[in-house]
Amino acid sequence: MTKKSKRDMAYELDIDVSTLYNWRKYKPNLYRIVML
Repeated sequence: MTKKSKRDMAYELDIDVSTLYNWRKYKPNLYRIVML
């Protein structure tokens, strides 16, 4: 399994990168689940 970049993850989840950064800041649990 290849490691995905944040941009790839954002594209697959149909969210933008700034959303991921907000999650990392305000919802670390959700961010960790998404980035597994």
